[in-house]
Amino acid sequence: MDIKEFIGNFRGFNRYYSNLLSKFDKNLYDKLLNLVESRVVTEIFNNVTITAREISDNLNINKSQLSRIIAQLEKKGIIERKSIAGDKRSYTIFLTAEGKKIHQEQVENIRKGLYEELSGYNKKELFLLNLAMNIFRNTYERNHKIMIYEGKTKDLGFISDLHCRIYTEMKYKDSFQKYVFLSIANSIDSIKQSNIWIAEVDGIRVGTIAIVETNKGWWQVRWFAVDSKYQGLGIGKKLVEKVMKYIEKRNISKIFLWTVKDLSAARSLYGKNGFLLKESVTNEEWKDTIVVEEKWVLDRTK
Repeated sequence: MDIKEFIGNFRGFNRYYSNLLSKFDKNLYDKLLNLVESRVVTEIFNNVTITAREISDNLNINKSQLSRIIAQLEKKGIIERKSIAGDKRSYTIFLTAEGKKIHQEQVENIRKGLYEELSGYNKKELFLLNLAMNIFRNTYERNHKIMIYEGKTKDLGFISDLHCRIYTEMKYKDSFQKYVFLSIANSIDSIKQSNIWIAEVDGIRVGTIAIVETNKGWWQVRWFAVDSKYQGLGIGKKLVEKVMKYIEKRNISKIFLWTVKDLSAARSLYGKNGFLLKESVTNEEWKDTIVVEEKWVLDRTK
C-alpha cells in the first residue's frame, strides 16, 4: 500500500471515528460535562500539578478555546487556579472537592453508557476490537509492544505458515514449502529435545526461532523467520539473543544452522554471535534461479 492509498483510507476512518465520537458526546456526555470539558478535567485529575499550557499541549486544544473552558469550569466550582511563585502570568490548575466528585460521577456514567453500547458484542468481537485499537495506536506512535516467549507444539502450524508466506514473497516454489512441512513434521516426536521461541508484536505472532538437538552432541538452530511486515523492529536480534542465552544456560558447545545467501540480515546476526560460514552448496530445486545454501557453525569447544 502506498501513502496515497493509505491517506484515502485514513481520512475515511477519521470521518467514521469523528461521527462515533459525536454519537458518544450526544449519548454519554453533557449531563455533567461535555466531551471536551471531560477531557480537560480528566487531564487535570491525572496530574498532580499541571498548567494551562501543558493541558493545551497534551490535548491539542487551542489556547483560546481552553481559556474559555477553564473559565467555565472555574465558574462551576470544578477547578481552582493557584499562582506560580515568581511568575504572575502562569498558574497551576487542580480539581476542587466538588470537581473530583463530578469527575468520578462522570467516569461511572461513561462506563455504564459504554457497557450498554458494547453489551451486544461477543467476546471474540471485543477481542478483535481491542487488538485493532492496540495495533493502530502502537503503530502510529511507533511504540510496538514486543514479546518473546517459549513456543509449544501447537505453534508448529504457525511456524510452517510463516515460512511459507515469507518464502513465497521471495519467489520460492512449492518444493520449498514441502521441505518446510517435512522438516517440521519430522521434528514433532523429538520436540522435547528442542526449544522454540515465538515473537509477538501487539498481540500478533510475527516471528520464530528454535534450537533442536540432533546427534553426537550437535544442536541445530532452525525455523528462524520474521514476518516481512514487521522486519526492522529488532525482532530478529531479540530471537537470536534468546537462542544464545539458551546455549549459555545449557552449556551447549556445538551448534550449526543452514541458511541461504540471500538472507543478508540473518547472516549478519549469525556472524555477530560467533557463527562461522563453513560450507556452501547450490540448490536448483527451490527457485527458478540458483539458491546458495550455507552451513554456519559455532563450535565453543575450541
